[in-house]
Amino acid sequence: MAGNVWEWVGDVHTAPQAPLSFDDPIERGVLRGGAYGYGPDQARTWYQASEGLQTTCPNVGFRTVLDAEPLR
Repeated sequence: MAGNVWEWVGDVHTAPQAPLSFDDPIERGVLRGGAYGYGPDQARTWYQASEGLQTTCPNVGFRTVLDAEPLR
């Protein structure tokens, strides 16, 4: 499931961004899966990108998931 659009994952990545101070990090979401127009390395499961949580991008989507229920 890689290469169509970046997908948001449940992690939140925070990192300081210039010109803000290190005491005021920008909250960013973690993206995985790569998107069209990117190289093959970005489509790997280990590759991680980030984007501001208030940003909109045409090549970022999401996948809904549900926790699996154990069989009884």
